[in-house]
Amino acid sequence: MSRPCWCETEEVTLYVKILNVSEGGVFIRTATPLEVGRRAKVVFHCPGGNEEVVAVGEVIRSVGDRPGPPGMGLRFVSFEKNGDRFLDLLRMTPPPGAIVS
Repeated sequence: MSRPCWCETEEVTLYVKILNVSEGGVFIRTATPLEVGRRAKVVFHCPGGNEEVVAVGEVIRSVGDRPGPPGMGLRFVSFEKNGDRFLDLLRMTPPPGAIVS
């Protein structure tokens, strides 16, 4: 899964890609990962485009110059919008090649 999202702190707003999402958090690809322990708001749209999820996450892993994509892992701390439904919304991802109207 690759999905664009906004990642916001008090100092910076990044438009980045979520590479992996689970019930517990997300891994975000970015060349400028935040430090471990920082909190950020993550905003992304679920498949179908209309449902927005807003979550607060804490950086628990920051990946820079190691093999693999640079980025950061965030553990969800709380949800501000659609937290109770976000996994159901993500499961609605259409299969590859599907035509979505």
